[in-house]
Amino acid sequence: MPPTRAARFAPVAACAVLLAVAGCSGDGRGGGTAPPGTAPASAAPAAAGPSGPDGAPGCRPASPVAPYEGDGLPEIRATGHGIRASGLLMSATGHPVRADQELKIVWRVTGDGPLRAAATGPDGREREPAWGPEPHGGSSFQRPGSEWGVGYRIDEPGCWRLRLARGTGTADAWLRVAG
Repeated sequence: MPPTRAARFAPVAACAVLLAVAGCSGDGRGGGTAPPGTAPASAAPAAAGPSGPDGAPGCRPASPVAPYEGDGLPEIRATGHGIRASGLLMSATGHPVRADQELKIVWRVTGDGPLRAAATGPDGREREPAWGPEPHGGSSFQRPGSEWGVGYRIDEPGCWRLRLARGTGTADAWLRVAG
């Protein structure tokens, strides 16, 4: 008998909780040794992450998503202009992400200054994050840049544009959300 959906996603949920606890300071100030805007020494560049063509408007194509080699969580690679950004998707439903939930993404973003984040839903309306961006002191997510947590309220299926900005650079992740 095949495992239930809940049984298949239990390990992913457990990893997400562990990474969230390890990566979040809880006070919104970071709590690590590196101040916001600088990458901790442990954030040495690792493998490039998901491969494939850059994401484009309308999810034609969607941004590449692949399991992160560190813990298997889905990693998305944003299309950057002056900055680089990769994020770990922490979804209650795993990947593909489904509508009607809050999605946490742990982002690694290069550049200087505070991170600004917004999401544009399939209906074209821009939405502010449910919470964040919150600087993290670091975790096991080894990509270039500083680490930030952002919560998004994903309320409908379709193509979502997740816009990140830091200094004068921007990056967009085009995420296809299932119904």
